[in-house]
Formats: sequence, structure tokens, C-alpha cells
Amino acid sequence: MLTIKRGATPILSNIPPDLGDYVQKQRNGIDFATLNFVQIGDTPTDLQLDDSVEILGTTYSLISKPPVVEKIDSRKHRFQCIFEAEHYKMKRVKYFFLNPTNNLKEKAFTIMGDLSVFVGLLKLNLDRDNPGKWTIGKVDVTEARNVSFDNANCLSAIAELVSEFQTEFWMNGNQMNFTSKAKNNGLVFKYGQGNGLYNIVRSPQDDESAPITRLSVYGGSRNLPAGYRNFANTLQLDDPIELPTTLPLNEETITFPEIFPQYLGTVTAVGNEFTFSASAMPFNLNDHHLAGGTIKPKVIFQTGLLAGYEIEVASYDNTNKTFVVNKVASEKDLEIPSPDLHAEVGDTFIIVDMDPPIELVELAEQQLYDFGMEYYLANNFHKRNYAVTPDRMDFKRKAIKLEVADQVRLIDGPLGVDRLIPIESFKTYYAKSEWDNELTLSDYPIIDPYTRLIRAQIKQAQGNQPTPPIQSPKIYTYERIGTFMKEGCEVGKEGTIYVHTRKYTSLESRDKALEIAMADTLFNVEGQAEANRVGSCIVPNPLYTELRFSAYSRDRYASTCVFLNKGDYEPNPQNDVVVFENTNDGKLYKYNVEFNNQLIDDGLYFSGYGASTSITLYDKGVLIGAGNCVDGVVIT
Repeated sequence: MLTIKRGATPILSNIPPDLGDYVQKQRNGIDFATLNFVQIGDTPTDLQLDDSVEILGTTYSLISKPPVVEKIDSRKHRFQCIFEAEHYKMKRVKYFFLNPTNNLKEKAFTIMGDLSVFVGLLKLNLDRDNPGKWTIGKVDVTEARNVSFDNANCLSAIAELVSEFQTEFWMNGNQMNFTSKAKNNGLVFKYGQGNGLYNIVRSPQDDESAPITRLSVYGGSRNLPAGYRNFANTLQLDDPIELPTTLPLNEETITFPEIFPQYLGTVTAVGNEFTFSASAMPFNLNDHHLAGGTIKPKVIFQTGLLAGYEIEVASYDNTNKTFVVNKVASEKDLEIPSPDLHAEVGDTFIIVDMDPPIELVELAEQQLYDFGMEYYLANNFHKRNYAVTPDRMDFKRKAIKLEVADQVRLIDGPLGVDRLIPIESFKTYYAKSEWDNELTLSDYPIIDPYTRLIRAQIKQAQGNQPTPPIQSPKIYTYERIGTFMKEGCEVGKEGTIYVHTRKYTSLESRDKALEIAMADTLFNVEGQAEANRVGSCIVPNPLYTELRFSAYSRDRYASTCVFLNKGDYEPNPQNDVVVFENTNDGKLYKYNVEFNNQLIDDGLYFSGYGASTSITLYDKGVLIGAGNCVDGVVIT
């Protein structure tokens, strides 16, 4: 009998589950339980999200949705529930990235990093509402990859990371692990009484294709010597890979674009952010430029703060084995490299866009053959799934406990199997017995050979280094903005405005990034130089000044003066004649806008009243005369 709780308080007890109810466990964190039962009473219990039940020692909760409740009688209600493991609550938390003020609010983003960077970001998000609840266990050492997310939650982000980094996710309590869990548990399964199995069903895997019997293998297109293999555009082998077999012919091709002649170097010393040395460099890079030196070599960092970045080599000193690199022109958001983001001792890198030594070409072709042969052997047979039904009495007698990803040895002569196969999933019909299980055994997807090679090289390079902590992607940024006007314009024109921006980064704090920005003495120099380079000289947009007159007359000078000099005349600003002076051309206009503007009407414009009345005469918006009601108007 089961008990459903709300918090620590039981709300429904003595629940008899259906005999068909089960717990489902599967690779990569799938873990849930079904519970179907009938409640007798006038009113069904209102089960809510986060109500929980303990099954086989594990607590499961209503996380995704409340149960389906069916009325089957006036006093009977059938419940259909799916309770999920605690880590399913991660789907309620969004997988955000840091905005410019280092708050987790960016829902759509792309970042470069190894697996630990993304796992660190996962924990930052999970800690927003439940600090310390989730911890990080084992995480594979991986290469850096560029991964995009858009409105992902933390659970869907985990699925994306598993796929992108070809790893495995599993929980140990509240500890998250991103590494293979496979281990040989020593169990041997055979069909028949006392051998552990009632039944075996063999079926092809979902992505099953015919076994490969002939394989043409191709590599990458970078770093190929001039005229390589009659001007082939990819690394190649002499012949396809083909071994003796009784299987029918099935020809296939495979391309490993990452396999090309390359040298994996390790940084042994660092100068400034643009300079580093690799003392074990075995050849003079200056002797291996492409196209007579018109194409500059580049380094692609495999580990460290610059992992994933392809950076042009400005110069190479063969005596000291020292590289000088340029800034990454394509990076708009960050300065790469910079005082905070630069190579460090122990970082690994490869060199591309070079004409390689013949030894590297031969080594690359051997790697290509090895990878091709591994792929051939992994796809030269029919891939199977095996659904097996264990003998529960045998399991109970031997107290066999199963774990997803455990490797068991499956033996059956007629079905042609005798090898270790991992447990892909198992289903336990807990209402019957904790020993009543159905298993699916399946070969895991194979991590591609190049990825394994790179990770092995990274581990080797880190062999003498302490294990790095899980990295946080927190990089503090400050964007400095300045406005500059083009200089040197002729009289009557002014320079256009140029907005100069630069982002400064710090791994320490935002204040440190601000300090670095304010200390950059070249910012104003570069901003003004860029304004002079890209700017132009233009006639400035006109600015209008409002002018008010007490009266206007086309040509009635005398009568208007008499009117303004009456003893009972009272000025009213609402009756003023309002015009606008253009500060560029000095003319008067009817409006203060550029579009469809009109010059004022020609004639006399009066200011003031009584003895102080003054008069100005305008023609086509230009002042041509001035005076007053006593002396008249003098035309200039």
C-alpha cells in the first residue's frame, strides 16, 4: 500500500496500485512511476503538483501535470497519475545566460565553452531559487564547442548537452553527473530456468541500416600540401577499407573533417596577451606558409580561456618558439585576446592554414585509416536491441539489483549473441514485486573517434596540472562609449558624429572591467581617428529660432502705425505673428520644420506698440529695411 503526501503530511493512505503500474528507468536521467488507483468516496481528493509518493525507496512527485480523474460511479473515481523523480523539477527553471550586468536574464544566446562551462551555467540557474540543492559530480573533460540555446529550461538544456558533447547524464541523489556510467556488474544472462531469463526478443535498432562491407574514408580540407594527391581537396587514403565477409556488398563513405595534417602544441610560457611560446614546437612555422606567405597561419585553441577561438598569427620567432597573434577581428562583443582573456601555460592549440611538414601528412593519413577502420568494425554487423524478461524468482534468490547503464553478458547461441551489452532501460512492476522487471539491452551510440582523440590529448596535456574546478561562464564586462565629431571641416560645414564603443572584460568584477576601461588611454585617440576616417563634412541641419511680431501688413505702413498708437490699444500675445529664423541661412520661415517649409510673406513686420513701435521690411525671407512709425522705413 502506498501513501501520497503533501509536504510531510499524508493526504491519501492505503492506496492499492494497479498490477500494471511500473517504475521506468532509462539512460540519461529518465525516471518516473505510474500510479493508477480507485478512490471510494463522494468527493475525490484534489491532488496537486508537488504531492509525492515513495515507491521502492525513491520519492516521486507530481511535477509536470496533475492526474487524470475519471468518475466511474457515484462514489468511485479512478486516478491516473505519473509521478516523476525529483530532478524533473529542473524543467521549471529556465536556462538563462548573463546579461551585460551579469544577471541571469538572457533567454537566447550562443556561447563557446567546454562541457564544464555549460554545467557551471546550469548550476548558476538552479541556484537562483534553491541555492545548494543541486551539486555537480563527475563531468567529462571535453573540447570547446559553440552551442546555442533559445528559451530552454534546465532539463531540456541537459538533453542538448548530452547530444552536443556525446556524453551521458545521470543523477546520484541530488548530484548531477555528465560522464559514462557503464560498468560490468558481472551478471550473465541466459535463457532458461536458473539462468536468469524467461524470454528474449531480438529486434533491430531504430536507426539500423545494412552492415557496411566497403568504406571509402575522407578527411578534412585544411593544411593540405600543394598538389596533394593530384590536387585532391580532402585528406584521402589509397584504397577503400574492405575486409573478407559473407555479408552482401554495401558500399558507404565517411568523412572526418577534423582529421587533417596538424600539430597539437602546448603553451609553455606567456608574455603579454598577444604573445606565447611553445618550446616543443618541432618545425619552423616560417618555412611552411601557404601561397608564398599571403595567407597567414592561425592557431585554434583547444583548451583554456581561448578555447575554440581561431586567431591569426602575426609573426613567429623560431629561435624562442614564440608566437605573436592578432586580435580576433570577427569578435564584436569581446576583445580577444585581452589582459583577462589570453593564453595560459598548459593550454593546447593546433595550427591551421599552413603548408605542413610531410611527417604531419603521413601521421594524419594513418589517423584517418585508424578512424575509418574503427568506424568500419563498428558498423560491419547488424545492431540489435534485446528485450529480456528476467526470472523474478531467480533475481529474488540472488538479490540482483539493476542499474541503468550496467553492462551484463547476454548469451544465446541460436540468436547469435555472446557479449557485454549495457542496460538501456528497465521497467519494474512494483505492485507485483520489486523483482518483476523487463529489461532492454542496447549498444550505446559510439563517440566519434576524433572527439575521443581530442579529449585524450586534452587529458594528456592536463596530466601534470591540478584538476580544474567546474568553470563558471561569468565574465564581467563594461562597455565604454564615446562620441567624436569629424575634424577639419570648412567654414559653414560641420563633421558627422561617430559613436566609438569598446567592451572591456574582467574575470574578477565589473568594477575591475570599469577600471580597465578608464585606464585605456588609446580609447579617445582611436575614437577620434576613426571619426576622421569614416566621417564626412556636411551642412548642418538648420535650427530655428522663434520670433514674434505684434502686426503684419503687406504695404499699409501708415494705417497700421495709427492702429498700434491708439490710446486704447491693448496687446494680445495670442494675436502675435509668429515666424521662425533659420540659423543656417538667416531667413525667416513660417514653420520650424524642414519638410515643405515656406518663407514668410513679403512685407512690413511691426514690433511693440505706441511710441516704441519698430518696423522691419522683409523680401523673400530676407531683411531689406528697418525703421519706425515716426521716421519711416529705410531700405538697406
